[in-house]
Amino acid sequence: MSLNIVTKLSAKKVCGKIAKPEKKTALMHVFGIATGIKTGESNFGPFTALTGAFRATRISDGEIFQSGLCFLPKMGTELIAPMLAKEGVDGLEFAFIIGVVPAENAYGYEYYVEPMLESKENDPLELLAKRVSQAALPAPEKTAKATK
Repeated sequence: MSLNIVTKLSAKKVCGKIAKPEKKTALMHVFGIATGIKTGESNFGPFTALTGAFRATRISDGEIFQSGLCFLPKMGTELIAPMLAKEGVDGLEFAFIIGVVPAENAYGYEYYVEPMLESKENDPLELLAKRVSQAALPAPEKTAKATK
């Protein structure tokens, strides 16, 4: 497939008008290196986009898109933005599958985001998850049955 250089990556830009799905449907793979955040206002309200180098592949036909600006569904941006704000972070690699699931809203769908990369060993959330799963829960206390 050819490489399409575009002004921004978004589900709409890569996939066009999204029809109401009957089941969970993957739309695109998107990956890149986020180096910053761009916020602003548009005709549709406030927005947050990632800046850096990004590439997306439309799953339906394999068409490839590339841009320096990436709009992810809110949950994707909310995963990446706090990590970019940390001191000493120059760039953050990510890769997601972006898709839709049926929903009872005006659009008939909502987005989902699935990570395509394993968490790194030094990911603070993964380290915490390991500590939590390793913490032994105390055995339930046996209580004496009340006698009449």
